[in-house]
Amino acid sequence: SGQALDAEEFRQLFAATVLRVRGFARRQVGDVECDDVLSEVYLIAWRRFGDLPPEPLPWLLATARRVVANHGADVTVGFAGSQGNFQLNVYKP
Repeated sequence: SGQALDAEEFRQLFAATVLRVRGFARRQVGDVECDDVLSEVYLIAWRRFGDLPPEPLPWLLATARRVVANHGADVTVGFAGSQGNFQLNVYKP
């Protein structure tokens, strides 16, 4: 649904929004993972381009927030103490 995908329009969307989306992503996940989050956000936008609202920045930021939430948890599992108590540690950068 929506308009057909146009690569030039998508490039314009990217150019107009990437600094704001990158700033949000960098604040959430840091420099190391920022590009991964950006890649995923704009891949989703590419796939849903015809459905984007006329003002796409809020949609892109909401998408980035969801990507960060799904992207972030590094899970480590280990045993704590000498009694073998199971402990689940979740680290979110």
